[in-house]
Amino acid sequence: MNNPRGSIWRKWDLHIRTPASFHWNGGKRFCEMTEAEKEAALDEIVQKVKQSDIVAFGVMDYWTFDGYWALRDHIVSKGEPSDKTIFPGMELRIEAPVDYRLNIQVILSDSLTKQQLQDFKGALRVGFGMEGRPLSDESLVEFARTLDKDIAKKYGFSHQDLNLEENLLQLGSMTAKITRESLREALKQIPEKTCLIIMPYDTSDGLKDLDWEKHPYDDSYFMQSAHIFETRDPANVDLFSNCVTDQNRHFIANFLKTMGGKPKPAISGSDAHKFADYGVFPSNRITWIKADPTFEGLLLVVNEPQGRSFIGDIPPKLALVQQNRTKYIETVEIKRKPEAKLSELWFDNTIPINPDLIAVIGNKGKGKSALTDVIGLLANTKQHREFTFLSPRNFRQPKENKAKHFYATLTWASSSQTAKGLEEIVDEQQPELVKYIPQNFLETICTQLSGIEETEFDRELKKVIFSHVDSANRLGKASLDDLIEYKTTEANEELQILKQEMHKINEEIVSLEAKSQPEHRQGIENLLKLKRDELGAHENSKPEVVEEPTNDPQKQEAISRVATLLADAKNNLAEYEKQIAAAAGDQARHAQLISVVDKLVAKLTTLNNALN
Repeated sequence: MNNPRGSIWRKWDLHIRTPASFHWNGGKRFCEMTEAEKEAALDEIVQKVKQSDIVAFGVMDYWTFDGYWALRDHIVSKGEPSDKTIFPGMELRIEAPVDYRLNIQVILSDSLTKQQLQDFKGALRVGFGMEGRPLSDESLVEFARTLDKDIAKKYGFSHQDLNLEENLLQLGSMTAKITRESLREALKQIPEKTCLIIMPYDTSDGLKDLDWEKHPYDDSYFMQSAHIFETRDPANVDLFSNCVTDQNRHFIANFLKTMGGKPKPAISGSDAHKFADYGVFPSNRITWIKADPTFEGLLLVVNEPQGRSFIGDIPPKLALVQQNRTKYIETVEIKRKPEAKLSELWFDNTIPINPDLIAVIGNKGKGKSALTDVIGLLANTKQHREFTFLSPRNFRQPKENKAKHFYATLTWASSSQTAKGLEEIVDEQQPELVKYIPQNFLETICTQLSGIEETEFDRELKKVIFSHVDSANRLGKASLDDLIEYKTTEANEELQILKQEMHKINEEIVSLEAKSQPEHRQGIENLLKLKRDELGAHENSKPEVVEEPTNDPQKQEAISRVATLLADAKNNLAEYEKQIAAAAGDQARHAQLISVVDKLVAKLTTLNNALN
C-alpha cells in the first residue's frame, strides 16, 4: 500500500459504521441477521470499499469492535488482496460537564491483535455505581436498568419496552458514558503509538458546545488529550492548523495554548450510518491526507498537520499540478537499448517522481548525479556542459562511451514524453524545460562568492529571477539589470534630491543645536561687550570739530555740478543693474525650460523603445 512515489494526497474516511453499531440506519443490524444475510452485508461493505476512491477507512461503531473484526475476518476468509486500509476504531461517550452526550472517538492501528483490542475495550468502564463496570453489552444493559422511567421515556422507551433486554441494550448504548480515568487506563493496555484520540468539535455532540468559561479545566483536558479534531467549519480548521486570519488573529494564540501549544490535524468523516454513505462527505468537506494509508502515515499527520491534512474539494498542491501538467514530471525511465552489447547492467529503472520532491539523498556513487543529469538532458538544460555523470570524464568517456548503450524517457504529468539516448547532446535551440544547476557548476560558482566583482552565481541568480518575470512585465528589456535600471531611474533621481534637501536640513539642525548651547550664548555676550568697548573708545576719540568753510560762490557751483553728475551716474548704474538682473532671470528660466524639454525628449525616446 506504500506508494513508490512517496507521500501523496489521497482521500481518507475515518468515520464509517457497520451494522454492528447500535446506531445503524441501513436496515437490519448484524444481531438481527441470519448468517446468510450477514455474509451478504459484509460482501456489500467490501464491494463498497473497493469501488470507492477512498484509500483508508476507520470503522467507528459505538461501543464495540465487533463490526471491524467481522469485516476483517470476512476479507481474510475470501483471500482477496486489498489495496485499501481499514482501521479499527470505536465511538464512545465520555463524562463531561455538559447537558448533552459528549462524543469521543479512538482509532487504533490495524496491526493490533484481537486480544489487544479486547484488552483495550475491557479497560474502559461505564460510569455508574462506585467504580463503574467494564464496558460490555451486559454493563450497558445493567446501566439501563438503573435509569428511571422518565429518562427512558425521553429516549423513546415505555416501561413495557424495558422488559426486553435488546431494548435495555439500546437504551444503555444511547445514554452510557465512560470515565476519563478508564480511557487513560485503556491506553496503557496496548503498545505506545497504536491509538489516537479523535475529538469531534463542531460535528454531532462535539466539544465546541462545552462552556469553556465555566469549565476551563475540562476544556483544556479534552483539547490537550485529543490528537485529531473532527470539524467541517473552515474557520475551525484554521484554528487547529494555527493559520492566522483576520477572523481569529485576536484569540488564536490562546486557542493554540489551550491545545497544548502545537497545531493538530483536522479531519471530516462521512459519519456514515449506511453503506450508501461510505465516502460521501457532508457539504463535500472531503478529508485529504498526504501520507501512506497506514497507521504510521497517520502518526506523521499528527506530527506535521499543516502540510499533511486538508479538508475541501482538492488540496491546493494537487490542483496546481492538475492545472500545470506540463510542468510536473511523472516518471523517469532509464533502460538499455535493445541493440546494446555492453555486458554491464548499469540501468534498468523506472522512477516515479513525487510533485513535492525537494531532495535526492544517498551515499556517494549511488546515482544522484546520474538521475539529475539524465533529467537535465531530457529537459534541455543550458548547463549541460557542467554535467557530472554524463560528461566526457565519466560515463561518456570517448574510449568506451557507455552512454551510447542506454536511453532515457521522461514522462510529464500531461502524459507527453521525451526520449533520448544518453550519448546525445542537448540542442540549445530547444526550450529549456527545467532549471538545472549541476554539482560541478554549483561548486564553481560557490568558490567565487568571496569576491567583490559580480560572479557566475550572481549572474545565474539574476537569470533565474528574470526568467520568472512575465514577458509583458519585462518592458522589452533583455536582462534583470536593464529592467531594474529602467524602473528605478526616476526614483533614484528623486532620492538624490531628497538627500540634498535632507543634508541642508541636517546642517540647519546642527547649527541651531550649536546655538542652543550655553557656550554660544556666552560667545555672543562676549562679542557684545567687545562692541560696546569699541563704541566707547570710538566716542572718546572723536576728532575736533572743523568749522564749515566759507561760502565761496565758485566752489559752491563746482560742487553742485559734481553732485549732479554723480547723481546721474548713480541713476544710470541702478538702471543698468535692473536690466542685468532681468536678463539673468530670463536666462535662468530659459535654461530650466531647455532642461525640462531635454528630459521629456529622453523619456519619450525610452517609452518608444519600450513599446517597440
